[in-house]
Amino acid sequence: MNNRFNYNKLIKNHFFGFLIILFVHLPLIILGENAYIHVSDNLSLDHLFHHLLKKFNHLFCLNPNHEIESILNGVKTSSFHSSISLINIFYFFLPSFWAYVLNSIVVKTVGFYGTYWLVKEFSKIKNKTIFFLIALFYSTIPVFTIYGISISGLPLLFMAFFSLAKSSRVYLSFIIIIFYTFYSHFFLVGPFIIFSIIIFGILNFKKFNLFYWKGLLGFILLSLIFNYNFIYNYLFGEISHRQEYISYKSFSFFESSLRSIFIFLKGNYSFSQIFILPILLLITVNKKIKKTYSLILLVICICLFTGFYELFIKSLFGDELNSPFDFSRFYILVPLLILFILIKSSEGKINFNATILIICLQIVINLGMDHDIVKNIISFKNQNTFKSYINNKIIDPLNSYNKAFPIRKISDYGFFGPDKKISHLSLEVKNSSYKNFYCESVFKKIENFIGEEKKSFRTINVGFFPAITQYNGFYTLDGYHNYYPLSYKKQFLNIIKDEIKKEKELLAYFENRANTCFLLSSELSKTCGYNCNKYNSLTTKISNLDINTYAFKKMNGKYLFSSVEILNYEAIGFDFLRSFKSEDCDYIIYLYIVI
Repeated sequence: MNNRFNYNKLIKNHFFGFLIILFVHLPLIILGENAYIHVSDNLSLDHLFHHLLKKFNHLFCLNPNHEIESILNGVKTSSFHSSISLINIFYFFLPSFWAYVLNSIVVKTVGFYGTYWLVKEFSKIKNKTIFFLIALFYSTIPVFTIYGISISGLPLLFMAFFSLAKSSRVYLSFIIIIFYTFYSHFFLVGPFIIFSIIIFGILNFKKFNLFYWKGLLGFILLSLIFNYNFIYNYLFGEISHRQEYISYKSFSFFESSLRSIFIFLKGNYSFSQIFILPILLLITVNKKIKKTYSLILLVICICLFTGFYELFIKSLFGDELNSPFDFSRFYILVPLLILFILIKSSEGKINFNATILIICLQIVINLGMDHDIVKNIISFKNQNTFKSYINNKIIDPLNSYNKAFPIRKISDYGFFGPDKKISHLSLEVKNSSYKNFYCESVFKKIENFIGEEKKSFRTINVGFFPAITQYNGFYTLDGYHNYYPLSYKKQFLNIIKDEIKKEKELLAYFENRANTCFLLSSELSKTCGYNCNKYNSLTTKISNLDINTYAFKKMNGKYLFSSVEILNYEAIGFDFLRSFKSEDCDYIIYLYIVI
């Protein structure tokens, strides 16, 4: 009893949870644009979209036919996320970086309070300390906050539906449903949420529950209204490149098994990462196997389905089936299911101290799996206040250890990092701050040097992300986008087809996927891939770049930006102008102009 009293006294109020969330974000706040933020599908995609919508005054544009001309020679705003997303409010009032940070704080806070209320209202746990720690566990799960509360808000959403099922707090529940709808990414999570709500209702209600099914109908209708622009584009716009989209890869049975195991152990990096072993330990310690086995079995089934989905589709349909929608994304429900497992394993008679210890361990693991947090803490070694201690006591010993045991290779296999095979086509930037990634100082120099209206010409990039060029206001023929016209894909292929034919993987990737509509260099694919920063560009060059200059000029292409030297630039019809570099840019940009 004394232990319980001490724990509860330590946490007087759940407001302490918000303070912890704020504390976790302190490195981002203190470092500002010198902080590291995950690049792939984040700075290179969704954050960039919000930035460009603001830059071109289209944040709240309701016309689905308006275009952002700086990406892929022009893509409709209706191919982006909804123009009425609550995330846009942050970008409207704040600079892009600080909009990202504030959104992240709000998303994590929603995750904390939603979980806290869910546990308090719909569990048999009575101890406030456990309420607090379970809520903190869920709010610290590494997620892409740029997707809003798609994952972090699930406890809050399901609390609303549980309330409707009991015909309680009806008005508040409908407000929560509206809030979730306008602050999440429907096409990532919506269909799977709807499916799970339907199945739950069928299995648990013998009689028709009016409020519950009204809530579901409202969720569906609001989602359709909220995403009207994308639906309009899908029905009446040009045929998308996703008509040729093959989402599956050639995974073997063994590789599919490993994917299933990795997803079960640590989740999926695109949405959430949870190292589940501490929770399984908690189940054993508290002897809650019977209470949780059905939930564990469901998690295992989802992981197996996700791991074997691509192999199943390929074996069933061969290469004939294009899959523009990834039906394997039921794993977005795994964090919520693991939360329910944690709740069930903490109910009733438990080993209190062991439960507290294991949940705290789980929280520490969550924070350790968050690359942004870890890398920003490490970056403090460059700050004068911490440099001596951190460098001598932590960084140097870790570097020495890493030479003896290269733990980064484990990350490449997907245990702690992205869930994919080792590939030279990896999109992630290992060590680059927000400022050094977007390189505003360098591209300002380029803008002044060119001295032309940026809208009057188009550019193409090699050796680095087109997102960087686009962020700085240049209009590109290349880009990274999940939904653009198939006709444009065919047009862009005319520029790069001779180059990507040199390597089968590049050709297959562009033909079957092409979200990254890039100028892919066969030579760079063997070294630094898409990302050749200044630390490797001095020793890396392109000897023979093969692009169709005529097709490039026909699309109003004029300038070629490269992060490495191109030795045969004259042979392909370009002149070299000069190179640009800066201390706060991780790239040397070589500027070429078409003759």
